[in-house]
Amino acid sequence: TSDARIKKDVETITGATAKIRQLRPVSYKYTDQYLSVHPEIDGSKTYHSFVADEYESVFPNAVSVQGDLVKVTPAVEGRDEVRETLLTNLKQFTPHDLQMFLTAAIQELDARITALEAA
Repeated sequence: TSDARIKKDVETITGATAKIRQLRPVSYKYTDQYLSVHPEIDGSKTYHSFVADEYESVFPNAVSVQGDLVKVTPAVEGRDEVRETLLTNLKQFTPHDLQMFLTAAIQELDARITALEAA
């Protein structure tokens, strides 16, 4: 919900260009360990995003712990299901803040360009 009637302490975002400069966009492939739990992901494909651990230093409220990476080996005749925790406390980020800061950064850059053109 984004109605003005439910918001307080509303302030214009400033310093957005400097904040955006702190982010490091990356290209990556998933590890074999991660792919062993998520066979639906194309392991040969290169993805683009941010590393949540780094993103957290810029937007700390946008990063949370998702859970663990658990590999499950199904039960077979005479054997129970086996659950193996491969990694714990995996982080994820929500890019919502990024959209607002990118918009503010574009506005800041546009103001600089306008000022330079007027000079």
